[in-house]
Amino acid sequence: MHDLYLFYGATFFGAGVVLAFQARLPAGIVPRIALWLLAGFALVHAFAEWTEMEAVAPRGSHDRDVLRVTGLGLAVISYALLAQFAIVVLAACRRWPRWLIAPPILLAIAWVAIMIAVVFVNDHVDPVALRSFEAVSRHAFALPSALLTAWGLWALHRTCKHDRIGHYLAGASWAFVAYALTAGVIVGKAPFFPASYVNTEMFRAVVHLPIEAVRMVCAAIMVTCLSEAFVIQAARDRHELSRRREEFISIVAHDLRSPIGVIDLGADLLERQLAKVDGVNQEGMQKFLKRIKSSAHELERMVRDLLDTSRLETHMLALERRTVELRPLVSEIVERARELMHEHAVRVELPEDLPMVHADPMRVEQVLLNLLSNAAKYSTPATEITVEAKALPTEVELAVTNQGAGLTEWEISRVFSRFYRSKHARSVEGLGIGLYIAKGLVEAQGGRIWIESEPGRFATFRFTLPRIDAPPEVDDQVDQNLSPKPATG
Repeated sequence: MHDLYLFYGATFFGAGVVLAFQARLPAGIVPRIALWLLAGFALVHAFAEWTEMEAVAPRGSHDRDVLRVTGLGLAVISYALLAQFAIVVLAACRRWPRWLIAPPILLAIAWVAIMIAVVFVNDHVDPVALRSFEAVSRHAFALPSALLTAWGLWALHRTCKHDRIGHYLAGASWAFVAYALTAGVIVGKAPFFPASYVNTEMFRAVVHLPIEAVRMVCAAIMVTCLSEAFVIQAARDRHELSRRREEFISIVAHDLRSPIGVIDLGADLLERQLAKVDGVNQEGMQKFLKRIKSSAHELERMVRDLLDTSRLETHMLALERRTVELRPLVSEIVERARELMHEHAVRVELPEDLPMVHADPMRVEQVLLNLLSNAAKYSTPATEITVEAKALPTEVELAVTNQGAGLTEWEISRVFSRFYRSKHARSVEGLGIGLYIAKGLVEAQGGRIWIESEPGRFATFRFTLPRIDAPPEVDDQVDQNLSPKPATG
């Protein structure tokens, strides 16, 4: 019996800890205050059962009675907290008045005070009075609070009864009904009806099982169902928050394109008017207009990256895959990108017999430009950047190598994350999404992307594209919903 109380209390204690952690999450199915009250019920009830465990251990009769009264007092307070949980839930979904939260705890405190005063008359414990108070306490507090909680959870179930969350709430509601019967109806034997007939001794004689074991199973079912419902709701809330964030990014990025276009058009019109300006001011104005157009193009690139990020997150990336000859494409991309390289020389090493690949040439250009831009940003000044390619049995591998600070193992594990900036990026412009987009674009085309680096020396970004004679597993359709696969390396 001693071990049974130990496990029974541990079940409630574990439930209280789990619910307390979940109460720290944003409000979901139930208000956060309700979760704190439910966690309080479970924790206080755990200590009540452990106090009862100490009472059944061999010790003096007076000490045993004191422990039993203490445990019963804690149990009554725990049931008051459970009733408060139910009232908060019903106030949220049935518009019960919130002031009803006060009476349960006030009644519990008053009842415990009366119990102590009556049981310890003249410093002498009356065993009959103690048994009577224990039975009445369970009838008066455990039964109504558990049934009220079952009602509150059932009311929540009715709001989402055709949903997985509704099924878990219904399971928790029925578990509380079972707990109400086992904890509030089947009580210790007492000299009055119904405790004189329906009690724990009768239950054990009929079922050959202690009632605490059944209560423990009910508690485990209650917390499991509630935890599953809360976890599912938290996951849905997080998904909805992510969806709204991506929708907001998409809307903002789309709306920014119009003013960028106006700025670019205005710069072009001003450039045409330069012929009317004298030569002294013309050079200065040309530099100024060049800066305006360069900034507008950089802003447009950032907007395009934000849109691509949003599409990758929502798996709505549009691809137009076809047969692509990489050698001329890569050479053309590198030639156009040389102005982005600043003081860096770019060496291109492409074999003559490079196989053709199955890819979207515009997306391949975007990946390669992102990698070249990244290499230029983090290379040691005046060092060489290398672009290489080689044929594999089913893929073609391309690599961009820069000489510089390199990356540590920890940075390699994070570098493809969205908005991640390296510790060396303090003076480097950008949003920190270029590599994230490159990873998503490569994997969406059936390829892989990874990094090889030696800190302080170099960093090589490698990615593959499927050869035309080894078609990718994904279907060749435009506007296909694509789920990026994890990068390997």
